[in-house]
Amino acid sequence: MLGVSPDIEFLGYEDGRLSETPLNELRERCMRTIRKHKPDILFTWDPFTPYEDHQDHRSIGLAATEAASFSHFPLYHPEHREDGLEPHYVGERYFFAKSPRDVNKTVDISDTIDRKIDALCEHVCQMEMTVMDLQAQLAASGLDLPQLKNTDPKDYRPLIDARIRAWAASTGRAGGFDYAEEFRRVRFGGIDRFARTTGQELPDDV
Repeated sequence: MLGVSPDIEFLGYEDGRLSETPLNELRERCMRTIRKHKPDILFTWDPFTPYEDHQDHRSIGLAATEAASFSHFPLYHPEHREDGLEPHYVGERYFFAKSPRDVNKTVDISDTIDRKIDALCEHVCQMEMTVMDLQAQLAASGLDLPQLKNTDPKDYRPLIDARIRAWAASTGRAGGFDYAEEFRRVRFGGIDRFARTTGQELPDDV
C-alpha cells in the first residue's frame, strides 16, 4: 500500500511484551538491523516524551535510539563483523509521540494523507481494537456519542478516516498545511549548531 520494498524484517517479538525483554538484547537486535540495512534516517517512538502508556513504545523507542546513537562505534558488538556487518552512522532521527514535546520539524502530508489512511486501515486487528477501545472509553464516561457507540468495529474505516484527518488538520494549521505530521528531529548529533558559528546552515532536508 505504501509502495515500499517488500523486504520488511520482523524481529519476532510478541506484541505487548517488549518490556520483558532486556534492553541490551533489544538494542543489539536494533543495531544489527541498522548495520545490515544502513539507513540514513531512523523513525521511532520518542522514549523521552511524557505520558506514553504503552510499554512496547517506550521499550523500542529507547532501544532504537541507543542503537542508532552508537551503531557507528566499532567497539559496540564487534562480533557483528563476523557476519559481514560494519559500523554505520545514522545521520538523522525523527521521533514521534502521542504527546509530542520539543517538536522542531513539521512535514506536509496533504498529498499523501489518503495513502496514509489506506495503509493504516490495512492493519485490520489494530483498527478493530481501536474502535472497541474508544467504545469502552465512551461507555465508562457516560457521554452520548451515537456515531461512535453504534460503529461496527469491523466497519472501522469511516471513524478512523475522520480521526486521522482531524488530527493531521490540527497539526497542519500551525505550519500552514492542510494536513501535517510533527516530529522531534535530531540531525548529525547537533553538529549544525557548530556549523552556524562559521556561517553555515544545513538545508532543511538532506
